[in-house]
Amino acid sequence: MPQLDLSEIGLSGLSRMGGTVYEEFLPQLQGPKAIKVYREMSTNDPVVGAILFAVDMLLRQVSWRVEPASPETPDQEAAEFLQSCLGDMSATWEDTVSEILSMLVYGFSYHEIVYKRRLGDQRDPTKRSRYTDGRIGWRKLAGRSQDTLYQWEFDEHGGIQAMVQQAPPDYSLRRIPIEKGLLFRTRAHKGSPEGYSVLRNAYRPWWMKKRIEEIEAIGIERDLAGLPIAWVPPELLGPNATAEQKATLDAIKKIVRNVRRDEQEGIVFPLAYRDGEKAFDFGLLSTGGRRQFDTDSVIARYDQRIAMTVLCDFILLGHEKVGSFALAQPLGSKVLTPTGWTTMGEIKKGDEVICPLGYRSVVLDTFEHGVRDVYRISFADGRSVLASSDHKWVVTSKEWLEKGLPGKFHRPPAQALPEPSLIDGYGILTTSEIMNRMSGKRGTRKFHVPRCAPIRFGEQLPLPIDPYVLGVILGDGYIRDNAGPTFAATDEEIRREVERRLPEGHHLSDAGGNSSVPQYRISGPGSGQNQVLNGLRALGLIGARSQTKFIPPMYLTASIEDRLWLLRGLMDTDGYADGQIIFATNSEGLRDGVAYLARSLGGCASMSTKFTVGYLSPITKQWVGKPSVGYHVIIRMPEDLNPFFLTRKASRVRPSQKRLDRQTSIVSIEHIGQEEVRCIAVSSPSGMYVTDDFVPTHNSTSKTTLFSTACSAWLDSIAAVLNRHAVPRLFALNGLDTEKLPRLVPGEVDAPDLKELGEFVKSLAGTGMELFPDDKLENYLRQAAKLPLKEVEAV
Repeated sequence: MPQLDLSEIGLSGLSRMGGTVYEEFLPQLQGPKAIKVYREMSTNDPVVGAILFAVDMLLRQVSWRVEPASPETPDQEAAEFLQSCLGDMSATWEDTVSEILSMLVYGFSYHEIVYKRRLGDQRDPTKRSRYTDGRIGWRKLAGRSQDTLYQWEFDEHGGIQAMVQQAPPDYSLRRIPIEKGLLFRTRAHKGSPEGYSVLRNAYRPWWMKKRIEEIEAIGIERDLAGLPIAWVPPELLGPNATAEQKATLDAIKKIVRNVRRDEQEGIVFPLAYRDGEKAFDFGLLSTGGRRQFDTDSVIARYDQRIAMTVLCDFILLGHEKVGSFALAQPLGSKVLTPTGWTTMGEIKKGDEVICPLGYRSVVLDTFEHGVRDVYRISFADGRSVLASSDHKWVVTSKEWLEKGLPGKFHRPPAQALPEPSLIDGYGILTTSEIMNRMSGKRGTRKFHVPRCAPIRFGEQLPLPIDPYVLGVILGDGYIRDNAGPTFAATDEEIRREVERRLPEGHHLSDAGGNSSVPQYRISGPGSGQNQVLNGLRALGLIGARSQTKFIPPMYLTASIEDRLWLLRGLMDTDGYADGQIIFATNSEGLRDGVAYLARSLGGCASMSTKFTVGYLSPITKQWVGKPSVGYHVIIRMPEDLNPFFLTRKASRVRPSQKRLDRQTSIVSIEHIGQEEVRCIAVSSPSGMYVTDDFVPTHNSTSKTTLFSTACSAWLDSIAAVLNRHAVPRLFALNGLDTEKLPRLVPGEVDAPDLKELGEFVKSLAGTGMELFPDDKLENYLRQAAKLPLKEVEAV
């Protein structure tokens, strides 16, 4: 077996001499000259400055969180320690991120990790700490200005060893080793430590624009003040001019060149006449305000080129680092629409969906993400949903509701969740983030999802039977084809309500029977005219027995009021309230139907199965009766929707005083394999839609715009450097476990689309031309960024 050669032989090919990089072919964009040019572009050009300002302000506002390696207590404590270090630095985390983002301008940003011992309050303000645990923490991640770079140190294979800087006030050389530094760069082409400025491709239009503006300024000055001009005798300009004449001409030229255009201006000329005309004269030549070319349109054209090249580099370099996102569900996952359920695979752009708060929104787009890992998220009431690891969820916890949302967790911006019921104490986390924090400190279920508001479906068809009457028949009724349906009712209140709701000409009569419970028959006005019986026949319920009864589909999408009265008919007959609200049945169809009704009305429902084998006779000591299966549906309803009409039962319902009882807890998340997945973007201001079994979930709206995706990609690249280098070093210095480390995760970027960004930059820069690309160019960027294309209208 040949011996494996583990040595490195080749080189990256980076153009450098010693510690200076010469990868750039333009001399004016090499070394310190480049830093000077990029600084001038970023601080002195209104278009470049406006774009960079927009990026900086957006990314500064993003909330960061610490994600533990697992739900285990040691990993939770490790995450809390890292979180404490972020808040214990001399500079705010927002300022630190802003300084790191200087890599966009210069191509790189080098930071020195400065540590401190956490010993509480100290005389030296730079060493003060909020903590007294004696651990080593970060004092600051200090930026080392790009214009102080003297040279880089490389190893024999081109690996970066240190940054050597020469900085004021003493300008002595200081070596900052890579072990103590963090190098952020826009890209690592050929291993260059200097990256690639997002302003690089805008240099030429910027340079041309700058020259045009300088020429225009000179022209305007001359236009307003006039071009100095002198008239002299022709012999002074002739070839035979004497030395004295030449000296006179030189003196006049000097006067013209050096004329002062201010309040002290003035010229003394000899008063000499020849043939009645002045021999010498002086004047100012002006164009009268006319220009040979329109500099406004030229400058506007260069402004547009600058904006587009900076934007394109920002987007494409960002996507080059991280790539696309996968907030998705399998194709078979259900999505609730005004007409009922469809699937993630069937839904398309322009379809209407129902939001958790009950109103409708429109599908803005659908996005294919191929085959991804899929997880089953299970809830305490037995429901479950399939989703990808990065799928978003709006969740809350006991701590968040009682104490407010911690700063380390991302809180949705107010404009994303304007409804009061979804602001206080709610945050947005991904499937994987929830999985890593599944349990609280005492093993309690930590995260809960909100319930839906009562769902208002679309156009309603006329119901053949009153919903309360149908509920009573399904609960305690007997349905035959040759006679009117009968039902049992102990309570006179039920009988009166059923009779009140019957169609005109219908009535109740005594059905007889051997039961001690009164039996009633619903009779029509004549033969074949029993509308209730005809309705049962049309609904397919004739002959249904206790085990085979079901709720007809059209009643499941009826109005809120009709669904509530159907539930009340079922609960008045087969439900009870005794600490819990329970519906008991032998029918799987009614079990599932009642759970559906409760959830569609904003409640929650859990189901259990009861097996019976009869009962033991006290006389024969033998089991009597047949084995059977029964079902219980335990429901909780919104406070303003009592599931009972019957007074004696309705009075036993007590609304919960606990806010968590109005949510549904997540009990487990498990990986089930890989499936083809897809996601949708909806127009709902809450950014949510309803999936399987009325579970509210988040959509991918904020991840579908080019600008927001690029912003997220840049933040992810910053997090990658911190998690790969800064966090392991911090834990190693403290003697902590470095195998299972927490990680820093940036929150969601609430960024505008390109048109909104263009309007902002246009307003801030004061330019009169549309700056950012049309739909066709945007689609090119989307294709390069692996995002779905926009529809482009034909011209």
